[in-house]
Amino acid sequence: MKTSNKLLQEELKKRNSQGFLKLKEYFEEIIKSEKFQQKIQELRNKYSIPRNGFALNKKEYKKYSIFSIPDEWMYKNNLTKLNELGEEVSKLVEEYDLYELEWYLVFWHYLIYNKILILDQNYSSFLLSFNFDLCLVRDELGWNKVLQDHLDIAKEIIDEELKKFPIAIKISPYATERDILDFIKKNFNQIKSFQKRYQKPNIKIGKFRQKNELIQKRNEFIWKHRNLSIKKIMYLVNEKFKGKTLGYADIEKILILEHKRRKEL
Repeated sequence: MKTSNKLLQEELKKRNSQGFLKLKEYFEEIIKSEKFQQKIQELRNKYSIPRNGFALNKKEYKKYSIFSIPDEWMYKNNLTKLNELGEEVSKLVEEYDLYELEWYLVFWHYLIYNKILILDQNYSSFLLSFNFDLCLVRDELGWNKVLQDHLDIAKEIIDEELKKFPIAIKISPYATERDILDFIKKNFNQIKSFQKRYQKPNIKIGKFRQKNELIQKRNEFIWKHRNLSIKKIMYLVNEKFKGKTLGYADIEKILILEHKRRKEL
């Protein structure tokens, strides 16, 4: 059943929340990092996945499911290999301290197809049930009933959620928006002290400043051509990106910063 346009638009609005944008930026930085790319190539080599992932043409993409496995993959019917690779993906999600229930499919999709699932508005409506955010809201009574019907996996889901969302604010059905915002504002010092207990020093969520999209594309272009001379890069980038003209010092600074960013994760 297709998701209505109204529901789609409502859900896509959430993709502009501060928490979503921070996690989106974090994931984009993860996939740029040398360490992550080395691991991805290692897994692709080991499990016979093309270096740049499997291709999806437009016709295939229309019928594509986020759970699908490429027909041409030699391991598509090998449950042992699929489970092995699934464990590797779970380890990657955990390494970057992301919520596996939501992010597992994003990492899997990138590994298999080299695409960033959460940036694609054509993705399955199934993903609209995921927040991809730093905060989580749900009907606790309704959620508990769902878990009661799936006791075989309930503990695993609860444990994972508690690790990634260890702090809770309980809300009365009678609280207004003003009541909720006022409560958070007056109790934020306590909330912050709880957060510090669970923060990991090596996790960089929220540490990357969001760039203007054009500047980001420009810097990616410069990094992609880093093996050329500074003079050649300067000519190419100024030809392609009109506006501010970059000199030798600008190109060198951008290359240093891009190299540093890729070493941070």
